[in-house]
Amino acid sequence: MKRELLRKGVHVLLAFFFAAASVFLTQQVLFLFVGVLFVALILLRKTKFAQFLRGVPRVNSGEFFFVFGVTSVIFLTGGAEYLFRIAMLILALADTSASLIGIFYGKHQYKVFGEIRSFEGSFACALVSMSIFLLFGYSFIASILAGTLLALVEALSCKGSDNLSLPITAVLTAFFLG
Repeated sequence: MKRELLRKGVHVLLAFFFAAASVFLTQQVLFLFVGVLFVALILLRKTKFAQFLRGVPRVNSGEFFFVFGVTSVIFLTGGAEYLFRIAMLILALADTSASLIGIFYGKHQYKVFGEIRSFEGSFACALVSMSIFLLFGYSFIASILAGTLLALVEALSCKGSDNLSLPITAVLTAFFLG
């Protein structure tokens, strides 16, 4: 459990870092940071810290999906910082809330492609996603649609791929609903 909390803490900090950095840095500098993160992940795979994180009792490549998700969103947003920030906040908060609420409070479980999910975790993802869209000025109806879609995408994304699918879906949803 401690490992999962640490892993999610790193996840949140990195996503918040990219969201905050987008206020001050150009896309090119953000790409540079993503590249540094990618190299660091490859090097960290050989350390005791990585062995500690790998002790999380499920197999995934979430850290690499995270890098590809951030990279994809930088490309997709084309300099529209608010779209990038929406995606990073969804990645930081909605994804993490789905995971942690599911782990600690997930009583009503279901399986997707062999992985256990919970309705409580999916609801948390929807609620947090909806709140983020409201925060960015989207209508209540648009926010409900976005939250529902993102919760569905999160539930269907296995082995850490939600770190790629959630930010891409968040950007496309925000663009088309905006």
